[in-house]
Amino acid sequence: MNVVVIGLGRFGRNLATTLSSLGHDVLGIDISEKAIQELADEIPHVIQADATDEATLRELGLADCEVAFVAMADIQVSIMTTMLLKQLGVARIHAKARNSLHGQILDRIGCDHVVFPEREMAVRVAHNIAAPDLVEYFELISGYGVGQVNAPTSFSGKSLASLNLRGKLDISVLVIKRGTKIIIMPDLKEVLEDGDVLVLVGKDSSIESLDSVT
Repeated sequence: MNVVVIGLGRFGRNLATTLSSLGHDVLGIDISEKAIQELADEIPHVIQADATDEATLRELGLADCEVAFVAMADIQVSIMTTMLLKQLGVARIHAKARNSLHGQILDRIGCDHVVFPEREMAVRVAHNIAAPDLVEYFELISGYGVGQVNAPTSFSGKSLASLNLRGKLDISVLVIKRGTKIIIMPDLKEVLEDGDVLVLVGKDSSIESLDSVT
């Protein structure tokens, strides 16, 4: 995938390097020479440029970019850059928002996906505190999410049918991770083993109460 990350602060830099490590063709852009120098050895393509200059964006060929991520800290610059990318016809635009108003503006000018890094991290940390066995969490809507949970030791040797998680907690098992093996949409006859990791969907309170099932 051809991706441009504009704004190479802490968040943008981590995003760019992670995407590059996953095999995507990443272009990093920042107005700061220091930011460019710090990232030059980590991804193949980094350019010092003013992303609020439409002519510059056109010269860089961003109109042909599949995905753009706007990661600037400055709200005004973030909004201007997003508007220019939209005008250029970039296929998909993601942007980092500092607050709700910033997010609303980005949404109204056509941003495809608005990210609130601090808010999302706070939600994940809160759920991990509430449920220590919760490895990862993704919020779908308020009160509901997808959680990756270490299966309680009491589940070992029991089938999904006998545990009856849907009936008892109204949650569903989407995936079982067993070492390097992935079992997608497991059959209810599947018997859990020690070390299994479950990917569940349902109410937050239910996911957090998983170890109450006997």
